[in-house]
Amino acid sequence: MFHGGSIVADFGLQMAQYSSSPTSFDTALNASFVADWHLALDKLVALQSNPDVEDARVTDLAFLRALWWLIFTYRNVEKTDPPDVVPDGEGGVDFEWESEQEIVSIHIASTSEGLSTIYYQNANEHKAMKLTKANLREAVSKAM
Repeated sequence: MFHGGSIVADFGLQMAQYSSSPTSFDTALNASFVADWHLALDKLVALQSNPDVEDARVTDLAFLRALWWLIFTYRNVEKTDPPDVVPDGEGGVDFEWESEQEIVSIHIASTSEGLSTIYYQNANEHKAMKLTKANLREAVSKAM
């Protein structure tokens, strides 16, 4: 079984750089934001490495893809809170953001043959699309 410990540690170090020694209100908010993203990362690692929950364990491929999308979202989609990270029950991973009126959901397929998708819904529209960088930005901009 693949263990993403070194990749996760590298990401954790990068995140820690943004949150070290809060000295102002903005910095303290940023530290809290980074800590929340770290929790999402911890959930992802737990899904991949938990030997007690067979249906919740994600495949190595899904783990690596989900880690990539988590890092991409953190770095490139502004003002986005971290997603809820949940197993799909078939070896894949789902990221979910929900508020009263909006939903964004990403599905990371468990195999290379599976389709990874993004879905968004707001008060005026809803749409499902193939997961791409551009589609993620579109979904977040319209739904969040």
